Amino acid sequence: MYSTISLAAYRQAAAAAQNVNGEHQARVLFPPPAGPNSAYLVLQEDAEEEDAKDEDVCCWGCCDYNRVRELPFPQDKCLTILYSSGSGQNQRTEQDRVYFIPVLGQSISSNCYYVVRAEGNHKGGKNASLRAQLPPFDFPIFQERPYVVVVGEWYCPFIFIKEVGTGLDDPKTQLMDSPFYKMELHKYWEEIHSVQVQAGEKDVSVNKTVRLEEGLLFGEEATEESRDEDGSVWFKGSGKQYGKTNGVRISWPIIAKMKEDHGRNRSEQGGGEVRVEKSFSGTASATKFACYVVVEKYVLKRMEGGIVLTYSFRNCNHIQGKWE
Repeated sequence: MYSTISLAAYRQAAAAAQNVNGEHQARVLFPPPAGPNSAYLVLQEDAEEEDAKDEDVCCWGCCDYNRVRELPFPQDKCLTILYSSGSGQNQRTEQDRVYFIPVLGQSISSNCYYVVRAEGNHKGGKNASLRAQLPPFDFPIFQERPYVVVVGEWYCPFIFIKEVGTGLDDPKTQLMDSPFYKMELHKYWEEIHSVQVQAGEKDVSVNKTVRLEEGLLFGEEATEESRDEDGSVWFKGSGKQYGKTNGVRISWPIIAKMKEDHGRNRSEQGGGEVRVEKSFSGTASATKFACYVVVEKYVLKRMEGGIVLTYSFRNCNHIQGKWE
């Protein structure tokens, strides 16, 4: 995980490490604070930012000169990087707004970063334009798993997730094996009804109960949801590993954000059901009909790729029928 240090404190320590020959020894300063799965976040405090503006000016003091003049980069700021190509009249300058996240297991002075775009198609979080679209519907009825579109991905520090009965019960083991968990948001069509159509039959009625929310633990359908006093939500499975009933506790802020994102009440328990009653008309030549609902599913994975939990939201405002 990440510990924090102010940019001013780091620069003071680096200056103090300067030897008599004027050579910096900063490379040996601030190694990972807690082993290979840790690092420092260098934060630029507001007072430091104002001081930097006072010292860095151009145009005879009329304008701030906001370039980063030396490493390390402040890692709590969104920075703009510029790069140019060509020359003369053909020169072209492009820019990206990015965050620099330190690589775990490296000292501050290594200046090794993950670069995360704050804008564009490659930014972290949800792809709003992609999520606003319905998934492709041009698949055959017999296809068991329709196209899955990944419309978002995030990283969750392990402190928000507790595993039980999986071998990662001990926080130290969890930190070493999976300090971060990856959360993906998948969007796809799910079949809720299918029927063979009799010759000449052109109308089909659908009358089905659809569960609005569903959590699956390690792929198990039978999960029990309960809430701790601090708001954390437990997902408990029926299976056992290492002599314990397996389960996962997700901190309530993660669950609350997921529910709010889908217009659900923060306080309501998952598992509510609605009745879908719709009629569809097709052609006399069709021999099979299937009805689908749009699903948005959060998939929580360990760093090694193993799926821990999936949590699905079914959107009954988007239901379509398909004839073949």
